[in-house]
Amino acid sequence: MERDPEEIRREIEATRERMSETAEALAYKTDVRARAADALHSTVRGARESLHDAGDSIKQVAAGVGAAAGKGVERARESLPELHPEAPVEMVKEAAAGGNAMTLAVGAVAAGFLLGLILPARRAER
Repeated sequence: MERDPEEIRREIEATRERMSETAEALAYKTDVRARAADALHSTVRGARESLHDAGDSIKQVAAGVGAAAGKGVERARESLPELHPEAPVEMVKEAAAGGNAMTLAVGAVAAGFLLGLILPARRAER
């Protein structure tokens, strides 16, 4: 059975292409330096993506915490007019005189909270 010369040429060209791809693959496998560089680049790319994703997650959590804290501060401000300004100081004095550690701790926290609301907030400049 005779084959068409054009068909034989196509088969030869296809065989050359396959051999060329095989030779390139073998050359890459034997080039340890290039494979190590590719692995390093892939690892660095993955680490950067992970850090970027973690940063986005942290920003989302921080936004949620900030919103919740803002609501808590608003609730505290709404209830503050009912408090006497000297009440935390009196609680601390009474606790110190009586030796009640729990009352002293609550009074100190209340005094710190009120001072934090009274003093202007300062933000660190970057």
